[in-house]
Amino acid sequence: MSPILEIIPADHDEATEFLVELARALAANGSTAERIEGALSTAAERLGIHAEFFATPTSVFASVGKGTRNSTRLVRVESADINLDRLTRLDAILQAVSARTISIADARAGIEETLASPSPWPIWVFVLAHTMTGACATLFFGGRWHEVAVGAAAGLTVGLLSLLTDRVRRLVRVFEFLSGAVVSSVALVAANRLPGLNTDLVIVAGLIALIPGLSLTIAVSEVSTRHLLSGAARLIGAAASLASIAFGVAAGSSLVRALLPIEAPVTIEPLPAPAQWAALALAPTALAVLFKANPRDIPAIIAIAAVGFLSARELGGSLGPELAAGASAIIVGLLANARATWANRPVAVGIIPGLILLVPGSIGFRSLTAFIEQETVRGLETAVLAVVIALAIATGLLLANVLLPVKRNL
Repeated sequence: MSPILEIIPADHDEATEFLVELARALAANGSTAERIEGALSTAAERLGIHAEFFATPTSVFASVGKGTRNSTRLVRVESADINLDRLTRLDAILQAVSARTISIADARAGIEETLASPSPWPIWVFVLAHTMTGACATLFFGGRWHEVAVGAAAGLTVGLLSLLTDRVRRLVRVFEFLSGAVVSSVALVAANRLPGLNTDLVIVAGLIALIPGLSLTIAVSEVSTRHLLSGAARLIGAAASLASIAFGVAAGSSLVRALLPIEAPVTIEPLPAPAQWAALALAPTALAVLFKANPRDIPAIIAIAAVGFLSARELGGSLGPELAAGASAIIVGLLANARATWANRPVAVGIIPGLILLVPGSIGFRSLTAFIEQETVRGLETAVLAVVIALAIATGLLLANVLLPVKRNL
């Protein structure tokens, strides 16, 4: 058994730096405001230091100590992608600090090593995951084989654009707009060669990895748990991302339609069940790669996501999409909490990929495109539906945490 280490008053300054570095690491790797504040408060309590924290999507305020030893720090971070592997490593450091089995110096070194760690997946697997996501989403939306092929090509272009953005940082601000423009162009050029292609389906499927349905759901969840500023900021960020993607799609579509004749799509029949089952196995795997999950977590991610998706589909006919999404969120939350307790892994590892197949991102995207096409009534209807489904999912997660509470912050 590891020895229990005591935190003495002389360690106060170093402990403060540790809390600040942990806040920055958690925020930079996609943790939510509630989990950041909970993790930091737990660490401070175990270190015997009075501290208060306030987290938003792009910053964390930390007030550490009392009286003359009080210091207030601002940690500023850029909005970051979710990195489940790093969150898992940070969770292990947090647990070790809470148990006082490692020193603060070792914990700080562990955080530095975690932030420097590369993705658990090589670049070509990352690009393949984007391709698989586009193909699987097309299958879920009822596409035929040639739509699946074009959806895969659209996902591939998003993956390649993402790699280009990583190397040319000035493109970060316009990445979503460029992705929308390029994917819509790919879909419409393909429709010129493949008459009857459902371009709307292909465009949504190709962009599904970028559409911020998860951000919308997290925003509603944060508002529900009284993290009002963080939830409102995340909600505005999700709306801005959707708008950028929608304007990109409109720009790309207008350009291609001015140059090429495009036929109207024909009525399509969904592909047979075996294709749907294959997509149900491949989609969570691709999402695990995009969220940089550790390979050992993939079987659990597939199981949780598949159960959530199937429950939503089976319940949708009798309960409607809103209640079905809420009931499925309860199931996903219970499974993720149980797995987190059993495997000693962060809850986020099971929750985030499991929710992606439930969140209303594509509905929100269709709402914005309807407004751009001046179909106001349809735009309002789909926007309200997206918010209601997000509320249902957030409520389902809250109920899951009540039914099966998990004693961990990440």
